[in-house]
Amino acid sequence: MNPSALRQFAADLSDHDPAVLAAADAALAETPRTTEAVGFYVDGRETDEENVFRCVASALMTHGHTTAAEDKYQHEIFEPWSELVTLPDELVAAFPEILGEDDPPEDDGDWEAYAERRQAETRAAYVPAVRALEAVFADAGTPLMTLELAGGDTLVFLALPEAVAQRWSGVHLATTYRGHPMGLRPPDWDTFWHHLGYATGLVDGDPPEEATPPVAWRSPAS
Repeated sequence: MNPSALRQFAADLSDHDPAVLAAADAALAETPRTTEAVGFYVDGRETDEENVFRCVASALMTHGHTTAAEDKYQHEIFEPWSELVTLPDELVAAFPEILGEDDPPEDDGDWEAYAERRQAETRAAYVPAVRALEAVFADAGTPLMTLELAGGDTLVFLALPEAVAQRWSGVHLATTYRGHPMGLRPPDWDTFWHHLGYATGLVDGDPPEEATPPVAWRSPAS
């Protein structure tokens, strides 16, 4: 881990929020190793750097710099997004059961057939819907990004100034004990799909292959 890079990362993503910087400085000075100190569940196998990174992520969440939702409440993230941008028609049409802008499709009396039909419709609409959402955030000058925490049940998004998003997207800041990179990345719609399915049952199985392009991770110095 590059401590100076992580501190600058915390500064840029929080617009130099003193509370976030204090949390980052404390974590870098003495690695947090408990669930309470890190802000995410700790089972003792974590590397020091993943604990530090998650501690910074927790501080960003606590002090209002993210939109995040636990997996079983993933559908609730649409509300804070709607406070930042106008949700695109494609997204509203894909999830009428959640967004409530239109009456949900009618149940034709055969629940299993209805559920199968709605899952197929949502699958077909998913990628255009999330691409439209990305475009709305990008047009507002605040691209939507994900904090890659490499596990856990909370998916963390941020709407960031374009320059900040470009500066940190794909920068490999920490590594988990399993060898997974951690940092800022474009939206993780694959995990969002799985969490949304767990929360609502509206989607099932693997997400569409084109939902989340792979991340080309790079070092802070590159």
